[in-house]
Amino acid sequence: MSNIPSPDQYFWFKSSIYIKRQEFNKLSILRGILFRIFHLSAFKSLKSFSNRIPIFF
Repeated sequence: MSNIPSPDQYFWFKSSIYIKRQEFNKLSILRGILFRIFHLSAFKSLKSFSNRIPIFF
């Protein structure tokens, strides 16, 4: 079993995963907000567009 990491390597690995997870959470929150704004604006423009031109979904 020579592939067992030393405790400091293990801690660094865990902390890097934690930092990546924190960054991912921030990104996903930001992406969710942006997606919601984009979705709402796209939905409004699509509604006004479909009011002018009849589109059958």
